Amino acid sequence: MSRQFNYPIPNQGMGYVSPTYCDPTPVYQYPQRGGIDWTTINPQPKRNTFFEFAQTFWLNTINVRNRQFATDGKTGGYPTLASIYWKYLESQENAGIQNNNFNYDTMIKYVEGLGDYWIRLVEQMIPATTIWNTGVRYENSIFHRQKFVWRRQEGCQLVPIPCKPCEVTTNIFRYDCDIQVVECGKYPWTNSNTIINFNGVLGYTINNYLIDNGYQLNDCQLNSLNTEWFVDIKINNNTLVQYPFFNGVGYIDSSLSSPSTTDWDNALIAALNDLKNYGYDYYFTNNDTVVIYNLICSVSDVGLNFNLNVGINFNITCN
Repeated sequence: MSRQFNYPIPNQGMGYVSPTYCDPTPVYQYPQRGGIDWTTINPQPKRNTFFEFAQTFWLNTINVRNRQFATDGKTGGYPTLASIYWKYLESQENAGIQNNNFNYDTMIKYVEGLGDYWIRLVEQMIPATTIWNTGVRYENSIFHRQKFVWRRQEGCQLVPIPCKPCEVTTNIFRYDCDIQVVECGKYPWTNSNTIINFNGVLGYTINNYLIDNGYQLNDCQLNSLNTEWFVDIKINNNTLVQYPFFNGVGYIDSSLSSPSTTDWDNALIAALNDLKNYGYDYYFTNNDTVVIYNLICSVSDVGLNFNLNVGINFNITCN
């Protein structure tokens, strides 16, 4: 059929589609050179005899690039090979070529029609002492070869693994420069003779704000006071870190209105750790001070202006 009618296996290859007036450059549905896998399926039925072609065509129609994981969703695993059989069955509709319409149902009925007479006939031609098995064997045709479908494996890929950046307290440039150091009090009241805790910091801040705006503390409802505390770090008046760590309510009860020194210590460590992203490091001393120093050379010969503050955002109702 293929040698005479060029169907169902075109001599130009499985991907060949005859051009028409409306579609002079049809798109091939099969793999081809220049495509994804550069596979050309071309059994070339006119170059071989029928018997040579019958022994090799089913090998030429299996794509070696995807043969392990190719599947049709059932038991068959070679769609190109199976398509030849379906084209044979539809040759009358597709190409106007009649066929014997051999399918599994018609072939089984043909074998059943033979019965067991041929077995009795063959037994007359072989010695009686010969041991042999007889019967009808059912199996898939060469067009429907069963296979194990392997799972498709991913190709090589880069898997990003987060790593902790290296840290060094030294100069990373070829030229030398002085390491700039500043030492600050660990608590806001280090240089104050009247404030000894954060409740005092709150009172000092509230009173100064109210006086500057023409109010007295007695003019306001102290229970309406709400505060938000945060660590504020600036360099050259540019805010680098603002780390909130406490929300206060009221004014009278210091445990509710202001943070403890432990709250401040934990927040200060977290805020100072963020300075490492900007090329600075720190350490605490036994005198309740913190030393901040640069890990890289300063961009300015006159140094940097470093500020460590406690910030308070608050609102209060006053008459």
